[in-house]
Amino acid sequence: MALLALIALVLSGVFFCQDSFALQHASAVFEWIYCMLIMLFYGTFVVEFRGMSGDTLMVLSRGGATQSFSTSQHKTEVGGGYNHHQPERFVVL
Repeated sequence: MALLALIALVLSGVFFCQDSFALQHASAVFEWIYCMLIMLFYGTFVVEFRGMSGDTLMVLSRGGATQSFSTSQHKTEVGGGYNHHQPERFVVL
């Protein structure tokens, strides 16, 4: 799919530089094909990441799978602990 998108992008660029109306029209068609292929390519990641939840992202932001995390422990710690101002770490993707 990525190879087809690359070919469509190259053909779109090559045909766009031509003076012919038909080739510029073909360039626009290849541009749309490129856009659709890229959207379908991103859509394939939905299948792989459908198991991701908020809890999974919290575990990853706190340092990976080496630390244990429980939703009930986190709520108790934040709600009733003596230290309410704990620094939070965010992972930039």
